[in-house]
Amino acid sequence: MLSLFSLTSRFFRPPPWTSTAHSLLSLGRVAHSTNQDSKLDQESLLALKQQDPLAYRRWRYHNDKEFREADLKRRRKPAIREQQKVQTRKHDKTPAKQQYLREYNARKWREDLSGRRSISLFKFLQNSRWSREGWTWKLHEPVITPDRVDRHCTACQRDRFLKVWWATKAEPITYVCNPCFANDFDIVVPEGQHKWLPGIFSSPHLPSPPSAKK
Repeated sequence: MLSLFSLTSRFFRPPPWTSTAHSLLSLGRVAHSTNQDSKLDQESLLALKQQDPLAYRRWRYHNDKEFREADLKRRRKPAIREQQKVQTRKHDKTPAKQQYLREYNARKWREDLSGRRSISLFKFLQNSRWSREGWTWKLHEPVITPDRVDRHCTACQRDRFLKVWWATKAEPITYVCNPCFANDFDIVVPEGQHKWLPGIFSSPHLPSPPSAKK
């Protein structure tokens, strides 16, 4: 006769993992990874598409160049762009997203010199001082738009979607993106003499990261 303890332990024993559960778990891990080398066979992709359409699209975006380019082109259509802006504004107002953005921006500013330079140049151009005083750059001129514009950067050879671009004076139809321009000290320094230059124009190592709190 089985003891009460034996019966109880058998009754409450958790069911073993099935092969299907293992497969779905593996699919989820791969799909949520941004690793460009992630591989899924056709059968697994179909299963993922049925089980988690969002994860399927995420996997396709990170691993299928044609899908990614088509998706970016779709998102940048004016009508879709306006819908996304409305959705983003709503989402950005949530406490969780605001907290995430604060932490992300603080970490970016603290750890990434190239990011600090890009942000500093962007903020400087929002100020009217440079246009009021007639600042110019030898090889480029800033092109600032109220909304993002899709262009190709000749420096990083990437298609980017930005509000600030730098048009090449010799070839006005070619552009350098603001992050690349900000981090090329040979071209970012403006022409002429100025009473006061922001740090971004006086040293390739500025602005410095914030000092650690004691």
